[in-house]
Amino acid sequence: MGDYVRQLPHQGSHDMARRPSLVTRVHIDVPLLLLLLLLTGYGLVVLYSASGQSMAAISRQASYFALGYVAMIFAAQISLQRYVRLAPWLYLVGLIIRGDLLTYLSESCNCPVLANTYLLGPA
Repeated sequence: MGDYVRQLPHQGSHDMARRPSLVTRVHIDVPLLLLLLLLTGYGLVVLYSASGQSMAAISRQASYFALGYVAMIFAAQISLQRYVRLAPWLYLVGLIIRGDLLTYLSESCNCPVLANTYLLGPA
């Protein structure tokens, strides 16, 4: 049995060979993105009310949200296989950061409870 090659029909092949959309190329789930934007907007409204209508707090938080969205879009470009390979190392980095943060907090507030939860939690 010989190999065969499937070919698109000559008529209408341009419609089927259309370039993928921008959303498909950047690997973003549109309903999830819209929900995140809605929650971000709601959070900014709540912050505006809670901060005494301070636009400085709103603009600072909005810039943090924008940085987070850029990081999210960047992280969506990395393949799942690469995340699987890096998972043990990322976990180790997370543990080190947690240990450094808890050490800093326990030294700065002289809190014995934080000192006992250094790396793996209470003994």
